[in-house]
Amino acid sequence: MHTGLPAALIAVVWLSSAACAQRMPDPRDDRRVVELHDATDWLAKAALSEARGPDGSSDRDRALLAAARFARSFCEPALTADEDVSALAGRYLVAALRPEQQVWVREMIERHAAEGAPRLDVRVKQLQLAAADFDASIAPLLTAHDHDTAQTTAMLDHRQTANVVRTIARLGDRVAAVDQTLQARPLTVRHETFGRTIPYVRDYDVEVGTASFTATPVHDTMFEGLTVDLVAGRLAGDVTGVSLRASLTDVVEPMPQFETELGVDGRKLTVDLPECTARGGEWNARIPKSGAALCVLRSQESVLAFLVRVAPAAQ
Repeated sequence: MHTGLPAALIAVVWLSSAACAQRMPDPRDDRRVVELHDATDWLAKAALSEARGPDGSSDRDRALLAAARFARSFCEPALTADEDVSALAGRYLVAALRPEQQVWVREMIERHAAEGAPRLDVRVKQLQLAAADFDASIAPLLTAHDHDTAQTTAMLDHRQTANVVRTIARLGDRVAAVDQTLQARPLTVRHETFGRTIPYVRDYDVEVGTASFTATPVHDTMFEGLTVDLVAGRLAGDVTGVSLRASLTDVVEPMPQFETELGVDGRKLTVDLPECTARGGEWNARIPKSGAALCVLRSQESVLAFLVRVAPAAQ
């Protein structure tokens, strides 16, 4: 877990000092340095607003947080538990990393500053199928896939992607497939929900009079469907990185109910008792040009998977 607090505190002290450099040794570990990466050029070319919303943050602030998340997800070599990248002062990424990782962060910022902010279509195909069908039909098409891992990601080239899509079509009603497209800007968070809200009676407001009473239902709603939270960005070698957080919520229907009797006149009132199941996970997908990534969450009996593809958005 990367909290970002230690590196940010070091940087605050550092920025407050009279002699501010761009780099200093990390007092916690002599193998690392703490470096300020100035993201001003990228933020300007992305044309992100500095106006602050009701929560006190601006588009620039949120983009820096997204860029820090992207760096933590895809930095090479990968971060250890005590290494971190965080946002600071609406301008900097603060990186407490080894020197070779600092180079990766610097190149990430330079790459996105050079490319500007071209919009991307992130296409997510949500799949639900029996684990036996997945293992027999889809898993053999993947170059690398650990059948014993509950959560994994497989990178697919163009040929593998086409084969997986054909296999999904051939499975027919044995797989539940739903397509969604999210338009995203590089290094910004895209959050979206796809589904429905289900109303239910949560409680009653009861008013008791001298000769009668009234019971007014108190309504609430539950969300059922897919929630997607992602950050996309360019990696070296014509590869797109997508940091994906996805969860699927199913509401039990018919909804269980509880019946209670009011002591005033014996009238019975019914309250709904909503129940739901939720599955989800986090994946860091490296998607080659014309390829895809298959993000898999499996249980003993079933598989929830997301086939993720990226393309330039239509102008």
